[in-house]
Amino acid sequence: MTTQTPSGRKKREIRLLDEATINKIAAGEVIERPASVVKELVENSLDSGAESISVDIGSDSAGIFRIRVIDDGCGMDRDSAQMAILRHATSKITNASDLFSIHTLGFRGEALASIAGVSKFTLITKEKDTGFGRTGRLGRENGSDSADSGDDGNAGGIVAGTKIVVQGGDILEVSDIGAPAGTTVLVENLFFNTPARKKFLKSRQTEFSHIYSVVENAALANPDISFTLTHNGKEKLSTIKT
Repeated sequence: MTTQTPSGRKKREIRLLDEATINKIAAGEVIERPASVVKELVENSLDSGAESISVDIGSDSAGIFRIRVIDDGCGMDRDSAQMAILRHATSKITNASDLFSIHTLGFRGEALASIAGVSKFTLITKEKDTGFGRTGRLGRENGSDSADSGDDGNAGGIVAGTKIVVQGGDILEVSDIGAPAGTTVLVENLFFNTPARKKFLKSRQTEFSHIYSVVENAALANPDISFTLTHNGKEKLSTIKT
């Protein structure tokens, strides 16, 4: 039987939202446009101790379709990388008292989870200056890097990086990969599952101008770090650390 309110409207039951819907709503609060993605990723790179940060943007008549941020920061091991894409997972605070002594740009642990929830998200990372980690025998398979598990301590193995692919919040792949120390994040098809958000984006020129401002401001505030920004293969900004 349908329950109605005194005004004659159908009464709606209160219910808990599913995790996917929660993530989409939360992502909309953190990620408003492509420049929001760049800001969050660049700030993560700065917090990782990077000395060089590269931002690569791809766009066409439909708008921004690729954001890639590469840094030479501390990188992550596999366990940390898998934790990093979970909401409210962070290395920057451990309890409430830490909120009074924050020395990083980010601390809420929402950025990567939010980005991964509304895009195809690829994370490639490898710890810097450590002999510890997963080992593998990297080879060429169908034209791409591959790695056999080397957890048996094979003397011929090398310390492997970690690759994680997420689409719309669903983890599609976790694997070993040959990678330099540091972290690369590739974001494609942003807002593919939130068309209302995508509809309100401006022209690619306008969206790129917001991205340029984010990178320029970060470069001006951090003269001891090298920054590069490219758009469709053309260098738009380049700084050398002092």
